[in-house]
Amino acid sequence: MGLVLAWCCSAMAQSDFTAALLGTGHDERVDGGDGCLNEPDFIAGVYDAVTQLQAGGNGYGCDSEWGAFTEFDFTGIGAGSVILSVTLFLRYTGYGDDAMGLPYIGVYGYEYTGGPVVLPRAELDDHTALAIFAPTSVTNVDIAIDVTNFIRDLVLEGTFQTGFFVCGVFSEVGYNDMVYFGGLDHAHPPRLVITTDNPVGNDRSSWGGLKSLYR
Repeated sequence: MGLVLAWCCSAMAQSDFTAALLGTGHDERVDGGDGCLNEPDFIAGVYDAVTQLQAGGNGYGCDSEWGAFTEFDFTGIGAGSVILSVTLFLRYTGYGDDAMGLPYIGVYGYEYTGGPVVLPRAELDDHTALAIFAPTSVTNVDIAIDVTNFIRDLVLEGTFQTGFFVCGVFSEVGYNDMVYFGGLDHAHPPRLVITTDNPVGNDRSSWGGLKSLYR
């Protein structure tokens, strides 16, 4: 009776997965008196077709500020993938009036619902931000934001959709410091790139079969 040895060969391959972009949009909230509305919340999850997403303060008319959002589906990474890193890319396309200085921008994660999501302005600050960055006068560049831990936690919970909201770290109401990012219809829309360490697969072979591969 011949001896048959089973050889099991496995390997790991690093790969980049780009999540499906579900939609983008921006929202203006007004925070003023003298007949102006008073809206303490942003609303995310209502898509629009604008090319330039706005974030920052508006000091004209009723004082207000803007925030932008983007939503993704990353079901395609598959269960069992080991997430090495996750990067959100936002194309910084321009700014309005920087005479008062450009705002510090915070990136916040929120639960995807497939519809409108209320985001209280009071809960968006430097303590709840996933990341904070400072736009400059250099435009048409990608801002890369590390959101690895946030996405890892979602995947562990079995959640494969999420939203990201972008606005001033602190309220920008009354300032003229608007900045712009590429939206869904821009040549460079938001991207969520997930780097995983995926199993390639296992091949089993007898000793004789393995020897034949090297003759």
